[in-house]
Amino acid sequence: RAAMAAQREPSALALLCPSLLTLGALCFGMSAMREAMKGDFAAALSLTCLSAACDGLDGHMARRLDVVTPFGGELDSLCDLVDFGAV
Repeated sequence: RAAMAAQREPSALALLCPSLLTLGALCFGMSAMREAMKGDFAAALSLTCLSAACDGLDGHMARRLDVVTPFGGELDSLCDLVDFGAV
């Protein structure tokens, strides 16, 4: 049974979850930029922390679910550039 479980393909939801978390990090990061431009630095800091937390978890989730993909790595790098390079 263990060999059968190892050969299973991941579900569509398992494939999507890490990328959705990465996109959530992007949304938090862009919202942080918006709040900083409005002058609400406390909200910007909170949103940046949420973005960092999501960014830290997406790779762990992908490895844990065994759904690491080249697309996910590129998406994560792009979101890191936007979130932390611009903020």
